[in-house]
Amino acid sequence: MSSDWQKLVRDLQIEQGISERKLAVLARLNRTTLRRFLTRKGSMELERIERLLSVFGYELDAVMVGEPYTASVKSIAVSDPAPTPTPPKFKLIRPAGMSKWERF
Repeated sequence: MSSDWQKLVRDLQIEQGISERKLAVLARLNRTTLRRFLTRKGSMELERIERLLSVFGYELDAVMVGEPYTASVKSIAVSDPAPTPTPPKFKLIRPAGMSKWERF
């Protein structure tokens, strides 16, 4: 089942007598963005659709329509554990002209 958000918003707009300009202002949308969405020439993020619906007193809700998808997880056999990293090795050097050892 596909959702027809444009038709729903347009029907609510007509039913409640709200102009496109007023709808854009109330939903804090650019009028061009709204028009492109309503004429199916552009898409719209879900957050913006929620703002449009809230103008009409509606909100989105998640409704379970069937059994959840369950994926079987295959076990991975580990024969040899990953080698543990060895700490970096340092050299003790004494540059010419220095009296004490420094670690680099």
